[in-house]
Amino acid sequence: MKQYLEIVEEVLSKGVWKDPAREGMPKTLSRFVISKRFDLQEGFPLLTTKKMFFRGVVHELIWFLRGDTCLHYLHKNGVHKFWHKDGYKYYLRELAKNDTKIRTYEEWFEALDDKGYALQFGDLGKIYSHQWRRFGSGLKVVNSHNVEFDTGVDQITNLIEDIKKNPYGRYKVVTAWNPGEIQSCALPPCHMLFQFNCRPVDTKERTEWAWNNGLKDEYKKAAGEKGKRTHEWEEWLDSKGVPGFYLDCALTVRSNDTFLGMPVNIASYALLTMIIAELAGVIPGELIYTANDVHIYENHIEQVRLQQARKPLKLPTVKLSSENWRCVDDVTFDDISLVEYESHPPIEGDLSVGV
Repeated sequence: MKQYLEIVEEVLSKGVWKDPAREGMPKTLSRFVISKRFDLQEGFPLLTTKKMFFRGVVHELIWFLRGDTCLHYLHKNGVHKFWHKDGYKYYLRELAKNDTKIRTYEEWFEALDDKGYALQFGDLGKIYSHQWRRFGSGLKVVNSHNVEFDTGVDQITNLIEDIKKNPYGRYKVVTAWNPGEIQSCALPPCHMLFQFNCRPVDTKERTEWAWNNGLKDEYKKAAGEKGKRTHEWEEWLDSKGVPGFYLDCALTVRSNDTFLGMPVNIASYALLTMIIAELAGVIPGELIYTANDVHIYENHIEQVRLQQARKPLKLPTVKLSSENWRCVDDVTFDDISLVEYESHPPIEGDLSVGV
């Protein structure tokens, strides 16, 4: 994926060294504001210069979309790389006082496997999931197994409805940055805001979409009729449910770990755009990815240079099985398939969470 390698090169060549932002973090080589565009019609932007943990990307996004703020869904599905260290840090900072003893990371991790867990084992506070689906709501713990929320704002459902009803509107914004709750979560949001845009599909492109999506015979029959004019074709395409808009997503990332976080974020928001487009009846368009503080940790320099020496491979595709989708809560892991993904071997690196 050439855009990613261009970002790496810009940080390495134009970045400046910064002291650690928090205690226990490495120094960073940082560049302020880089933006890249990814055309989702040209392939799914999953990094090929190292093998990506796509299963983890899918599970994390579904977890966000469900409004889930507890680690147990990720834990039981074997996704331990993304949130567990931040979850333990949050436990120590906010929740250990409710425990009978202060547990080591290993003891805390083991407690996540206990079906009779208390809330403090896995709770992450008001992270992305909460802000996406219940922005502004309160949290009420009923008991150790049952959490209830006030109403709040379901930004994701509102977004999908707005795309359907008012495609040219400019209010299609979802924010995870809630200033009053930055300290009420395991990690302040990095990918903090995204906005969607609907862009019309021209008649030729709509016709090609119809041809490639099971309407070939009906298209041939309609094309054989004389006197077809552009507006009549548009009416025919509308009658067959052929999408009339591309859906673009512009993402703003406050702070981006180039080696570990950025490849996951790019894939996650490309997949999010595809899911939202499918639910709204439009076609995935572009992901416009803007990261503000773009940094490479001191202990990741060798890893990104190794990727620079590798030639990017052909991008894979992602297939969605959406027959049973009526709303975002219907999306499941088994509905999402990665097709023809080839990559170079994985490259390991430590996740930095500080204290």
